[in-house]
Amino acid sequence: MVDGWTPILTTLKEYLAKKYKGKVVPTHSYKEKWGELVIDFRSGFDGEDMAVADFCEELSTKVCDTCGRPGEPRDLPWIRTLCDECLENHKKGNK
Repeated sequence: MVDGWTPILTTLKEYLAKKYKGKVVPTHSYKEKWGELVIDFRSGFDGEDMAVADFCEELSTKVCDTCGRPGEPRDLPWIRTLCDECLENHKKGNK
């Protein structure tokens, strides 16, 4: 997973740990697809968990996946969410 989204995932994990303190935390996985964070719950989740996951996914479309600064989806050979500076670095080959 890309570094810029680490704070988003950390917040999600902290939310789940606090909510399910002493209980089994819902099974979830995450990946990047089409320049967006995708969070999948496999079991034990509720509507509130889904709302938080949806918010995290939406937020990822506004956060540079490389550095965490404000960014936007960029249509490169594959879609990535990047800030202007990371986009320029990417174009120069400094991924």
